[in-house]
Amino acid sequence: MGSISAPKPAYGSKMKFLMLFFMCLYIYLTNGFAVTAFNVLLQTITTDLGWTATDRAFVSSAFPTGMVWFMLIGGIMADRFNLKRLMGGLLILLGAVMILRGVVTGVWPYYFVMFGFGILMALSLPIANKVIPMWFGGGKYFAVAAGFISSSNPLGQITANLFIVPILGFLGGSWQLLFILQGILVLVLALFFFIFAKNRTNLEAEFGSELITTKEDIGLWKNIKEIAKVPQAWLFMIGNFFTLGIVFGGSTQFYTVVQVVPEWSLTMADAGYITSFNNFSSMIMYTVAPLLIGRFLAKSYERNYRWIAIIAGVLCAILFPIGIGSYNMTVICVVYFITGLLFGPFIPAPKILLMKLKQISGPRAGTAVGMYFTLERIGQTVIGTIIAMSMVGENTDPVGTLQIVYLFYLVSPITMTIAYFLEKRDKKKEAAQAAPAAAE
Repeated sequence: MGSISAPKPAYGSKMKFLMLFFMCLYIYLTNGFAVTAFNVLLQTITTDLGWTATDRAFVSSAFPTGMVWFMLIGGIMADRFNLKRLMGGLLILLGAVMILRGVVTGVWPYYFVMFGFGILMALSLPIANKVIPMWFGGGKYFAVAAGFISSSNPLGQITANLFIVPILGFLGGSWQLLFILQGILVLVLALFFFIFAKNRTNLEAEFGSELITTKEDIGLWKNIKEIAKVPQAWLFMIGNFFTLGIVFGGSTQFYTVVQVVPEWSLTMADAGYITSFNNFSSMIMYTVAPLLIGRFLAKSYERNYRWIAIIAGVLCAILFPIGIGSYNMTVICVVYFITGLLFGPFIPAPKILLMKLKQISGPRAGTAVGMYFTLERIGQTVIGTIIAMSMVGENTDPVGTLQIVYLFYLVSPITMTIAYFLEKRDKKKEAAQAAPAAAE
């Protein structure tokens, strides 16, 4: 028999913030800055290495292909192995692969390097999210920690978009040197992580559960089966499937629509200017939103956070169609700024609520997040493809089609609402079952 939930080691209050900092810096350097830098420089790389347009498309598909099918494996590994050793080892491999991006030249070697980069990101991202319930208890700081994790990616993207040209100028125009330096930075991060990071076992999770108290409660198949039995978990994953699918597919088609529709006739730069309002405001609100809710709506925080996220999702489904249908630059910029503010509580909410389920909590967070991210990636591919195909045809109304697509932002608020009432039902059942026992 496994031991009853172990007492939590006294690491000091600063350790959880150090662990969060490590994970944020890892996401910023890799999935944020490095991936965006590659995308921005892809045409330059293609020209310098003598690739064709087909070669470029082939290589660019490697990273997302490597990511999509390995998220669940990464989540399972996060729940099964020592997090410090696992994450430290993955950081070393990530650093090495990122250096190789500046060394290899052939199409197939580069494809395999980027494919490996995608696999390593897929294996490590669930670990970064598992750190949240492992080191942070319930309440606003749980959501704030998740907000910092969520903000790290767009912060890296924005940094790359703004500073990639001057950085390249400083490096003499050598993107190879840039990629090598990025890899070295990740290796340095791995070194500091091994020196200063601490490990916690699943039973020492700060956000634990009375349902998971022994080693027998945790196992590869047991984790998957227990998560699969929870309808609320599937509701959160389905909601995110649609939301991130629309964010990805809708954003891709938005750039095309505002350029080809005569009433808009914008440039690519104009389209990027519009979306930047959403990127900046959402990046800030990922962390500020839970703090504001904790400051002004601290009573019944968990309930208030959920309902604010639900309302924010509904407002997104209303505002995005208004923006694209306005044919007015000022209106759509205001809409994108406001929806960015609404993204702050809306986008991370399903993942936060998923990890807070008592059937999951810290010990099973890796597997749950792995399942969550896998469906998210599938949603981005499937829904993105459906949106693109719906735009094909001479009689297609691109703006009207995009307005209909944006209405599917309502799926996640609906699923979160259903999950709320299911949880209330379960609590009533537990209370009814506990009453006779208490009377005895």
